[in-house]
Amino acid sequence: MATKIEIGLNVKNMRKKAGLKQKELVRKMNPNPISVNTLSRIETGRSNYSIDLLYRIAEVLNCDVSDFWQVEEKRPVKFTIVEGAPEDLIKKIVTEEISKRCK
Repeated sequence: MATKIEIGLNVKNMRKKAGLKQKELVRKMNPNPISVNTLSRIETGRSNYSIDLLYRIAEVLNCDVSDFWQVEEKRPVKFTIVEGAPEDLIKKIVTEEISKRCK
């Protein structure tokens, strides 16, 4: 299930994809536009909002309200355990990075 932060990020991404600034989006929300501050709080997950408000935002963005709930599948982080002295590992990593950048 999507969190408020994920929903807000999706709203922001959809707005940017539509090529709209926050001020432009709220102006298009007729007949009752919201404030830019309210939209900013929604996009950062710091605001409670109604489903009605999300429908109105989706209408302006020409998308489905369900798009705001789309969450990328979270993959488990893989760790590699490496044995050896920390100094040797640091030297190896630095050498590899220098090698990559010099190509």
